[in-house]
Amino acid sequence: MELLIVAVRDEIRRSVERVPITENAEIVRYRSGEKALNNLEEIEPDAVFLSDRDFPGYGHRFADRIRNVEALASTALVVLTADPKTAEGEPGARPSGATLVVHENLDRESDIDRVEAMLRRIRRSHSSKRRTRISPSPEDRIGFLFVHPSNDTLVTGVVGDISGSGLRFRPFRIELLHGLSVAMTLQGCLLRIGDEIVRCSCRITAVSRELHLSFHQLDGDERGLLLSYLASRPE
Repeated sequence: MELLIVAVRDEIRRSVERVPITENAEIVRYRSGEKALNNLEEIEPDAVFLSDRDFPGYGHRFADRIRNVEALASTALVVLTADPKTAEGEPGARPSGATLVVHENLDRESDIDRVEAMLRRIRRSHSSKRRTRISPSPEDRIGFLFVHPSNDTLVTGVVGDISGSGLRFRPFRIELLHGLSVAMTLQGCLLRIGDEIVRCSCRITAVSRELHLSFHQLDGDERGLLLSYLASRPE
């Protein structure tokens, strides 16, 4: 299970970790609301824990993104609030689209139980589905390359991980990423899936020393080929 915490304050993570089921979860933490939004599709978390005090108004933005992206259809949004009225669920106080709203301290047994029950439902749901994300090993025949849109340079590298909705790519030469930015679309990328090579276009969701990419255009049959390949890999 993968959880995304979006909060500036360290104590928010400690609050989330009070929920027993999170003990074995993989937790990703962002101190920037914008970066978290940009990377949301690539991370595909099971649940987002958003600090409303650290990022007021972001609850609606996260809810809209989750609602409108197919890959995030099963992602839960938990808004952590410091406002007692919102935490108690008074009419009009709950942000639209939030799965749960609880006090940021998570120090009440009833709130912990609600979050735990939600995460258990997600875990049960996911346990019946085939795995659709892998970190390729040297034995896996997964590859990716593209041509830089500004200078026509061929950029090659290694796929860090890949799912049916996108991938993380580490170039062999980091300097070749110069001039690329978030929201840019890379056309005519080549993706190797086993013995097949398919063409796709990808949208950049994050760029630093590597690229986080979501598939902007990948034909249905080719996406099915990718999902079948991912699901066939051993755990």
